[in-house]
Amino acid sequence: MSPTVYSPPVATYTALATITLAGSASDVTFSSIPATYRDLILVATGKSTSGLQDQGINFNADGTNTNYDCVIMWGNGSTYNSTTSTWLIDYYGSVTTDNTAATILQIMDYSATDKHKTYLSRSNRAASGVDAIAGRWSNTAAITSIKYFLIGGTLAAGTTVSLYGIEA
Repeated sequence: MSPTVYSPPVATYTALATITLAGSASDVTFSSIPATYRDLILVATGKSTSGLQDQGINFNADGTNTNYDCVIMWGNGSTYNSTTSTWLIDYYGSVTTDNTAATILQIMDYSATDKHKTYLSRSNRAASGVDAIAGRWSNTAAITSIKYFLIGGTLAAGTTVSLYGIEA
């Protein structure tokens, strides 16, 4: 009798939308997100129009930072630390006028209506370091829109934000 080999299911990424800014903008918003996937992945690369800016998100136009909380871990090869915050999806992934940051945000079970939504974010800026963030949106509504923005800043032309749905 030969042993049974486990084959995990293969997740399929489906491109839902990509937005590349032709000019500066206060945010990028994806709306009318279909509830047909298990998870969502948001990939952002861009710069700010003025100095170092942290990246933020909100779901379903919920701009109340008391509904979001996260744990941030970061390091740069010689220093490391952690803290808590609201809205953030980066720390070392902060964007600047001269360095493009790369951020990947995964939102689990985004369409479930029986639990709070959780997310994981990974960001980096080559000149500074890397970070990982685990966060929660304390709402049981299905996520139908995502707003990506800079906290206290403006996204520069050329910023690209893509949204993917993941099938189980």
